Amino acid sequence: MSTLRERARAPFTGLRGRMVLALVVTSLATLAAAALVVLPPLERRVVADRLTELRGLAFTIRPALAALPERDRRRGSPALEQLIEQLQRRTGGRIVVYSSASAELADTETTEAAEPALGPPASLREGALRRRSGVVAGRRGEFAFAATVVGKEPNRLTLVISKRLADSRAAASVMRAALPLALAAGLLVAILLALLLSRSLMRRLGRLRADAEALGADGLEHPIAVTGGDEVTVVARALEGMRERLLDEQASRQEFLSTASHELRTPLASLQATLELLKEEIGRGADDPETTAARMDLALRQTGRLTALATDLLDISRVDGGAPLRDEPVELAELAALIGREFGARLRTDGRTLKIDGGPALAAADPVATARILRVVLDNAAHYGAGTVTIAITPEPGKVRLEVRDEGPGIGEEEREHVFHRFARGQAGTGGPGGAGLGLAIARGLARAMGGELTAEPSSSGGRLVLVLPAA
Repeated sequence: MSTLRERARAPFTGLRGRMVLALVVTSLATLAAAALVVLPPLERRVVADRLTELRGLAFTIRPALAALPERDRRRGSPALEQLIEQLQRRTGGRIVVYSSASAELADTETTEAAEPALGPPASLREGALRRRSGVVAGRRGEFAFAATVVGKEPNRLTLVISKRLADSRAAASVMRAALPLALAAGLLVAILLALLLSRSLMRRLGRLRADAEALGADGLEHPIAVTGGDEVTVVARALEGMRERLLDEQASRQEFLSTASHELRTPLASLQATLELLKEEIGRGADDPETTAARMDLALRQTGRLTALATDLLDISRVDGGAPLRDEPVELAELAALIGREFGARLRTDGRTLKIDGGPALAAADPVATARILRVVLDNAAHYGAGTVTIAITPEPGKVRLEVRDEGPGIGEEEREHVFHRFARGQAGTGGPGGAGLGLAIARGLARAMGGELTAEPSSSGGRLVLVLPAA
């Protein structure tokens, strides 16, 4: 029931609702910005065009007005009335003519509801006389006007043309009236677009959710479909990559458990058989010290092998678990000399020697982990190498390089990464007793945990393992 309620709320509170809201808000903001940005300039342009028109009319009518004889420059003159009527038909506005004494000689607005005057005629006349063109234009309230002066005193005439701006603002008014309709249409289009876009997105998210649920129900073998090239595809690709990594880790873990079980079973079976033989011999009363000692030596070797394998498995678990390591200065030359004494005696029994090259070098590392790596690398050279084993320490900018070289068969190019896998051995170690194949894997994991690296590099003769650690 809760799932049904969540799906019912999803169109309003989920991704689809956010998309609809985002597009609606975007449409509102766009229309509001258009109203704020377009309407005021449009109205100013309309007013400016109207003033330009009236200024031009006043300028063009001046010659006809100046040509009136003095007898017609009086109130009620038919010639003056005819002239202003013609001008009124051209402009559609109000035309007023004043005498030099500011008396009204003619006015096209004769009704009682005539609009109020635009100001004292004297101020209009003075404004026009101050202009080089002889025409002054401006705005008074809802009216645009233009005034000009014709003739000289005492027969000077002042012509005033005025017109309501409401007629000129028709375009702005139409646009303002159309805004609600445009708003409604924009909101409708935004909602439709949001629903169409979210439909495809929600369908793909639904497939992704189904794949994720199938991972939990069917296991990691269920693949995640990766199609398209948008953000949903990025998420699907990331989930698919995570699934593949988890699948690889699961396979590696199963292989690790299988190999570890096999490696443990062999010495345990040998130890069990040895102890059973010892028990039978003691039960029969056999008294052969050499045979008993041989049995005990075999049991001790198998016990040592089990102990070493258990230690390696514990180290592997610590590396996988990201156990914290110390970060302090470690003098590699001193550490190499200390551990070299342990392996020097072992090598001398086989007629081999150990040599250390290089001076003091400080690395920022964990002393115990570094000693473990060095023992693993030297044990590898003692087991599978031949001739002289050389430890070379070289300080470099920002890091310290430690190489362990021997004169044995070396590590082939195709094996340089394989030898660092768990329970893996190179060709040189397949025929000998050797270990479980965990040492180099542990050593590399410890090196990387300290910010370094352990690699097998090519060499002209013998094996060559290189440890690089950050400099202290």
